[in-house]
Amino acid sequence: MSASPDPLTARTPLTKPAEPGTEDLDTAQPGTADLAARFGQEFGRLPDGVWQAPGRVNLIGEHTDYNEGFVLPFAIDKTARVAVGVRADSTVRLLSTYGDHGMVTADLGCLDAASAKGWTKYPLGVMWALQQQGITVPGVDLLLDSNVPLGAGLSSSHAIECAVISALNDLTGAGLEPEEMVLATQRAENDFVGAPPASWTSQHRCADPRGTRSSWTAATRALSWFPSRQNLQGW
Repeated sequence: MSASPDPLTARTPLTKPAEPGTEDLDTAQPGTADLAARFGQEFGRLPDGVWQAPGRVNLIGEHTDYNEGFVLPFAIDKTARVAVGVRADSTVRLLSTYGDHGMVTADLGCLDAASAKGWTKYPLGVMWALQQQGITVPGVDLLLDSNVPLGAGLSSSHAIECAVISALNDLTGAGLEPEEMVLATQRAENDFVGAPPASWTSQHRCADPRGTRSSWTAATRALSWFPSRQNLQGW
């Protein structure tokens, strides 16, 4: 992500108690009910759900993915989470718990990479990529919260993209397979955000079924899973 000022540079912790009506949401992850309650405060209704994706580190993979080599990333315990509610129109309203940059509004009928700013490029890029695949994306209200450190090589931006595409895959009923979600987020990153094509190492979190490590061969797009030490039991 760019070193320029961005809504993600200063975190505002979610400390408000859950509002009535959020009890039915999955609260297994810390702060999920708080994020849903914050969504309700900002948008005047409860979200349709809360989705998350982890940051990642590479054992190998720096500069090898776009040179047809091997990569070996694995997920960490820091995540990006999005509370999302579907709208009846084509408007997208985006808000982050970071900083005081306020709400950003866009229209799905005219998504423009040149006008997208800061962290909003990542969710808007995912929406654009899905549209390019012929998937009808509804308007949404979206609230982002993330504790993935910035500028530390932990793919904070890709975590946002993967959380967003997981939400939209569920909400649209698109039925994308994990590998298809990986390709869509790569397209968003390369063609909308404008990042270089070295993104395979970051986006396996969209496909990871058990929080394991994954090995990817860039030349053949062959993907293999390996259990991490804490997940060895049961394999």
